[in-house]
Amino acid sequence: MALKPIKTKSNRGGKRPGAGRPKGAKDTATREMGGTIADLARTHTGIAVSALVQVATGSDSDAAKVSAANAILDRGYGKPPVAVQVTGEIEVTEIRRTIVDPK
Repeated sequence: MALKPIKTKSNRGGKRPGAGRPKGAKDTATREMGGTIADLARTHTGIAVSALVQVATGSDSDAAKVSAANAILDRGYGKPPVAVQVTGEIEVTEIRRTIVDPK
């Protein structure tokens, strides 16, 4: 005889209508600081880059040095583009050229 799971009704877990922070609403910390998370993070850019340089130049771990160096390069020059290979045929149905008057 197989045991049946006991079903309990609970208000915990799962998606409930109206639960959670509304989309686009800032959390309490960002509202109090007056910016977005990205804006707040950018205020610490100098400290973060200095910490990465210290790790890249002074760490005993080669893995930490490489990771810090990659992070510095990514922030300075952007991450390298990711190559995407498309197999199969691509059908072009329309090519549109729009000239915008810069006035």
